[in-house]
Amino acid sequence: MRSSTTAVRISSWSSRTSAASPSATVLLNESAARGRATIVEKGQTALYVHVDDGVVLAERGTGLADEQVQGMSEALEAVGFDVPDRQRDGDLARIVGHEPEHSPARLRLPADRGALL
Repeated sequence: MRSSTTAVRISSWSSRTSAASPSATVLLNESAARGRATIVEKGQTALYVHVDDGVVLAERGTGLADEQVQGMSEALEAVGFDVPDRQRDGDLARIVGHEPEHSPARLRLPADRGALL
């Protein structure tokens, strides 16, 4: 039977590391919609997409995040998109409106924005 309520559509692009595949990417938008937490482990990257921005998370010092940003940017440009802003891991000051903190690993609301609340 069909309901009159529309079902939420969730993509299925994520993959997890396994013995068969030591590298994988989890799309955080998918895992959050499914109510799942994501722990980024060795070989694992996580991608968050927000309108025209994206954030790639990976284990620090591996270079995986920078590699994935470069690859995704080149793929988007190959199909006609303009991707002028590619920030490397060490250069980030803000990510989708938040400040990255490396230890403990988290994103925090910038103090100037928090003061407005």
